[in-house]
Amino acid sequence: MRGANSVKAVRVLLEQGHWEHAVGVTRQLFELLVNMEYLGAMQDRQQGTLLFVRFGMLQMLLAQQRRGVYEEEKGHLVDAELAAMVEDHLANAFTDFRANTRNGSVRWVSSWCRKNTSELADASADPMRPYQYNILYRVWSEQAHATPGALMADLFREADEGWEAVELTLQALRGLAYAHAAPVPVRLADGTEAVHLGLVHRDLKPQNLLLTGTPDAITLKIADLGLAKAFDSAGLSGHTLTGAMGGSLAFMPRGQVIDFKYAQPEVDLWAVMACLYWMLTGRAPRDFPPGADPVAVVLREPPVPIRDRRPTLPPRLAELIDATLVDQPGITPTTADDLASALLEAR
Repeated sequence: MRGANSVKAVRVLLEQGHWEHAVGVTRQLFELLVNMEYLGAMQDRQQGTLLFVRFGMLQMLLAQQRRGVYEEEKGHLVDAELAAMVEDHLANAFTDFRANTRNGSVRWVSSWCRKNTSELADASADPMRPYQYNILYRVWSEQAHATPGALMADLFREADEGWEAVELTLQALRGLAYAHAAPVPVRLADGTEAVHLGLVHRDLKPQNLLLTGTPDAITLKIADLGLAKAFDSAGLSGHTLTGAMGGSLAFMPRGQVIDFKYAQPEVDLWAVMACLYWMLTGRAPRDFPPGADPVAVVLREPPVPIRDRRPTLPPRLAELIDATLVDQPGITPTTADDLASALLEAR
């Protein structure tokens, strides 16, 4: 049922010409498929299933650990007994998923079977899987008529006052305003149909902002939209486990690290301003020192004021960017339209 609803959503988006929005859920379906194929081909399928389930439990414990660290730093009351139980389980119950780094810190594996999606596609008995992987993760990400947004920093970093980058950000906000209120048709477990509103991307970063058109008329498109958030709101997904964390940490606010599954539209607004920060400076808002735990950096370190990186930026624009990137106790702008209006006033 969940897979059928995902396929239906992809079909609707493709029929309306929104191929870039269909990529995210299609990739999730592909990842689920190759994982299940690998599990089904294991000699000891029962042992494989146990590994898969235990890896999901590990993600839940790590999320609880991150939440506890964050609450303690904010001065909130932390359940010491729960925290001790989490630490005990992490130290003793999941050693097969743990690897020690050269500096002695703990690193957790990123996959239950220690294979990424590309490796799982290559291991599949279906000879089409590597080709499908290439289409989903390479061709769709680098269309012949689109420029990856990662190049935008080079295009606009030296431009006068940064207004070209602001114009692109306004285009991104218009796309988010649509996505955050978009109707999503779903079929419920009882066979009835319902429409749920709102998609949260949860992985906005320069690489997911594509540029099309000519140098005189550039159009920005948001790619790889994470549709799983909409399905979670309807209780249909199951793809985003409680405690799972996705997205790119350099462009992620604190709240998303703590509770990725229930991220609200505000996380996209923070991320799009982090992308604007990147376009204007060539740097992410936070510094990530070599060897530092990136999750700890997001939880503990504030963004660097943008004029520390680019002193010539107009003060009103810099103040708006810095204010939007303040993410505790919460993110100030709540809608894409409000943030777009504030950007227009800052010009």
